[in-house]
Amino acid sequence: MSGKQIFQTSSKKRWYAFSWMSSALVIGLIIGVICVVYTLGKIQIPPFPTINTNTALTEKSTARLKKSKQFKEFTIVKSELEKIKRDRELKHLKHIGTKDRINMGFYVSSWSNEVREQSLSDLRRNIGHLDMVAMESFFTVPNQDTVVDKADTAALKVIHQYKRKAIAQISNFSGNDFDGQTVKAILLNPDKQQRFIDDILLKVKRNGFAGINIDFENLQLDDHQPLNDFMAHIYTVFHTEGLLVTQDISPENDDYDPISLQKYN
Repeated sequence: MSGKQIFQTSSKKRWYAFSWMSSALVIGLIIGVICVVYTLGKIQIPPFPTINTNTALTEKSTARLKKSKQFKEFTIVKSELEKIKRDRELKHLKHIGTKDRINMGFYVSSWSNEVREQSLSDLRRNIGHLDMVAMESFFTVPNQDTVVDKADTAALKVIHQYKRKAIAQISNFSGNDFDGQTVKAILLNPDKQQRFIDDILLKVKRNGFAGINIDFENLQLDDHQPLNDFMAHIYTVFHTEGLLVTQDISPENDDYDPISLQKYN
């Protein structure tokens, strides 16, 4: 077998052909680049015409515009918006600085430490906008005629620091539901009722509350009178001491007689 490679030759024709072809490609590429650059340099963007949209309206065009449907609809909508704005301003001015208006918030803290921390943070941020705060404070004890005191002293400190009124909310929520039976037993027994009211009054004064907010639910009463009598009783006792009495009632609930209860709130 010969030691000569298959494509090996002593002739230089292949080399000359390769050299000329490479040179031609390079020259063609250079010419192409020059042509592209020259063409782009000659392109001119035509100027856009200036459109003046601020041309003053003539009397004739203004009169024609006022007769158009769009102008009439715009006028109606604008007048309605202006009326709404005026009514809102008048309503706002009507209530500013009046003694009849009370901005009251509800402070919830008994569910968990996380809820308490969030409520305390919200209270500090919004106390300047409030006149009064109803705090979750006292809870009925199953089968007892006393309440357990769970008032948040940190929240009370914030409220008193800003010279706002704090009222103690009294709830019959126990465990996972409202304990109507314990409240019913207090309503139907004069001695239990007196001890219950005395215990609340003692704890209200001790904490520096300005009054109470009663939140009794799930009472399932056969008659409105026991609750009405209780509210009249506690209202008399607390007003003698210069303390407020308020009450939460559920709408469309047969346990409550709003017409009678409004006398004691």
